[in-house]
Amino acid sequence: MKSSHVIALLVAGVVVVAVGCNLVIEQRPPPPRRVIVVEQPPPPPPPTVVYQAPPQPVVVQETPQAVVVQQAPPATVVEMQPPAPGPGYVWVPGYYVWTGSGYAWVRGYWAVPPGAGVIWIGPRWERFGGGWHYVRGHWFGGHHDDHHHR
Repeated sequence: MKSSHVIALLVAGVVVVAVGCNLVIEQRPPPPRRVIVVEQPPPPPPPTVVYQAPPQPVVVQETPQAVVVQQAPPATVVEMQPPAPGPGYVWVPGYYVWTGSGYAWVRGYWAVPPGAGVIWIGPRWERFGGGWHYVRGHWFGGHHDDHHHR
């Protein structure tokens, strides 16, 4: 075998070994495969739960007696405000009321203030005296000071 043939076979990845009169052709294994691992970014956190406020006010009847609860209220719900139904409306944010066995969320709504320069002071839960006390919301300002609404 000519040396140029041997070189050509070696370049082609084939090794020729002469054993006696017989030629044994041995093929070299292919080069190892390169594996590239691409790590995926972690999935995004679940979206924050957002509640759509109703287009019309929700009326909740409240009793005049004091409400004191031993259990703290849950975290405030994030609501999306729908467009105002017209000029002069004020957004009244949602809040929790006590039902006697647990808290219930009252959705926010649009309301017309009872007079010019009046602002809404939302209801809230205050902790004192060993419990959570409900403080009603009311309109404040102008000649409508402390008119309780909810």
